[in-house]
Amino acid sequence: MAIHGRDDLLRTEPAHARAGNRYRPLHALAEPGQVSPLVLLSVAFTCLVIVVGIDTVLIDRGLWDEGEPVWDLAHILRTALIGVAAASVIMALVEWNGPRRSATGVPFQRFDRVFVLAIPLGAAFFVSLLAVSPRYFTRFALEDRPVEWVSVVLLFVAAGLTVLATRQVIARATSGRWWAVGPLGLAVLFFLIAMEEVSWFQRVLDVETPDALASNAQGELNFHNFATGLSENGYYFGAFLALMVAPLVMQAFALSLPAPFEGFAPTPVVALVSAPAFAFNFDMWDVILSQVAFYGAVAVLALWVINEVESEDRWLVVVMIAATVFVQLMMLVFGHRSDLIWDATEYKEMFIPVGFAVYALDVYRRVRQPRASSIPDVDGVDG
Repeated sequence: MAIHGRDDLLRTEPAHARAGNRYRPLHALAEPGQVSPLVLLSVAFTCLVIVVGIDTVLIDRGLWDEGEPVWDLAHILRTALIGVAAASVIMALVEWNGPRRSATGVPFQRFDRVFVLAIPLGAAFFVSLLAVSPRYFTRFALEDRPVEWVSVVLLFVAAGLTVLATRQVIARATSGRWWAVGPLGLAVLFFLIAMEEVSWFQRVLDVETPDALASNAQGELNFHNFATGLSENGYYFGAFLALMVAPLVMQAFALSLPAPFEGFAPTPVVALVSAPAFAFNFDMWDVILSQVAFYGAVAVLALWVINEVESEDRWLVVVMIAATVFVQLMMLVFGHRSDLIWDATEYKEMFIPVGFAVYALDVYRRVRQPRASSIPDVDGVDG
């Protein structure tokens, strides 16, 4: 599936080591002293305080309140403020490191462009289906239908590849093996999310719900429905931090994980393919964390577009931004046509595992070629 030569999407060497130094360090997006990270964080904090004030005083909105998006002046203002806050935080993370260290541009390794492009095309297909045939949009998202099973399979794939990658590293490691608890814990987490998604195969095995669990929101054999709002928002926003923010932070600060597990650091390709997942918002659009994740995802990709002035793969990031914005706009315009108001979250729960599976695949490929690590250490030397 890899493409070699000039067609490589993912590159392994640090950008500052390439001839001509085509990629600017991320901190070069703002000259030292131009915009202080503290100023950006202050802007973000002020915006969020105003949003909380609007929610508390003007519209009496709870933190996890769901429902169809509202477009009065107060909600439009809070949406704009949340967007400014999210963008400010992302920019502050990039600028915080200042001129002290060099980052790596977008250090993609070899990856098939066709595979990457299938993700925004798939997302665009589903929201277009919502516009032309909302009945099928809902049908695909019902329990035990394609959307749910794809998400479960991808989570199992992510868990399996993470275990295989961990085993590979342990087999050749001479020290530091105890760090394996981290990736193995991640594999267990992927497995648990998958099992919760299908209620531990309750419907497949035709198992009755135990009395101790029958009181949850859906009366099914799972635990997350005892606190649906908290578990949903925690999962979605946690995925945003892991899939979008973590790759940016690792890159901007030239961080690496402890040896011999440095290959498990998330790379920008993970953020690239994950962004559309955070655009499937309708009934949860007015939840603050949902909007932060959407605007944050767009901001992360936008920073890479600005940074990759001469990259031959810059267009691919632009396509992802366009797809992410398109998906969110389509959801807001046509989401009311869906038979079930929460259908958007089912599709989000399918595209988030896409990011997890790509992460696991990326890790598995890199640990098989330990010298091709795409995350340099603080001195810019491949780890």
